Amino acid sequence: MLGIALGQTKEETIAWLKEKFEKYLVSKEYTVEVIKDMKLVSIDACSFTITSVGIRTNDSGEPHYYSNTFPTDIVSIQTDNAGKNGYFDYGKDEKGMDVKKVLCVYDGVKSYRSGDWVGIQLFFGGEENIRERIEKALKHLATFCEKKKETF
Repeated sequence: MLGIALGQTKEETIAWLKEKFEKYLVSKEYTVEVIKDMKLVSIDACSFTITSVGIRTNDSGEPHYYSNTFPTDIVSIQTDNAGKNGYFDYGKDEKGMDVKKVLCVYDGVKSYRSGDWVGIQLFFGGEENIRERIEKALKHLATFCEKKKETF
């Protein structure tokens, strides 16, 4: 048993994910930038938003403000080579390229990126099967997301 049953309500799943994100969010280390002050600012059945501040070494250390909105309908959580950190994976398109579903707002400029490109990761330490449990919880939460109805 991975610790979260599919019978959990939407509210229970959101509460559980908030707790785990608060505990396990980490930044990706870059040569030219440090991402810090990551905060989960919202989560619902369809998406979750994480804000952070980036300090770049090549521009006088001025802070840059980031907001990343991730859809909950992930394909998986992929891990790095060491298996200690992971990012949200949304699959590949028909050309084999990463699907860009994460809405990124960097200093007010919007773009869409793939889950491994935004610098937000999860650290998998301290709890058994935590990657699998978070992945399962996100997929379960996505089932509560109402899809837009098409007119025709």
